[in-house]
Amino acid sequence: MLDAGMRIEKDTLKEIPEDPFTDSDVQRYGLLPLTPLPSSLYFQPMTRICGGKWKGRKLSSPSGIRLTSGRVKEALFSMVDVEGKDFLDLFAGSGAVGIEALSRGAKNAVFVEKRREIVKIIKKNLENLGGVGKVIRGDAERVVRKMEEKFDVIFMDPPYERGYVERVLPLLPSLLREEGIIVVEH
Repeated sequence: MLDAGMRIEKDTLKEIPEDPFTDSDVQRYGLLPLTPLPSSLYFQPMTRICGGKWKGRKLSSPSGIRLTSGRVKEALFSMVDVEGKDFLDLFAGSGAVGIEALSRGAKNAVFVEKRREIVKIIKKNLENLGGVGKVIRGDAERVVRKMEEKFDVIFMDPPYERGYVERVLPLLPSLLREEGIIVVEH
């Protein structure tokens, strides 16, 4: 242990091998390989609303998903005016982007998410904000093919490397109002 004013001399440092433990070390010291915790024990991350009437409010987020950063949300909403507009949040995850749009004055937001447990989290977040918005549980590609509503802003943040952008993006212009915009985070 080092106390204030102490330092380690260079020649006392030793290089640690890449794999410092051998199989005999594992047996001798009872070392066990690291295993992941059950998903029910993972910390449930929180994200915050960056602007608008609910600025600073916390939202529950599902563990194991990639959240849209506050910087990306700030950049998006500094370029895209959502005041009074209809907003579609595809592959919604926590719903944070669509909720951010509602906070900043969007007239309506529709959230599309496939996973049941994540849909529950989105609904809980919306209930905590007064029950605004509409959540559709289903595969984004199938939902978009059947959807008849029109939107001013469509935001899409699909999982990487599954070909969703290539399959879903060509379907979106049919849902877009004149002078609407499609934003893809990828």
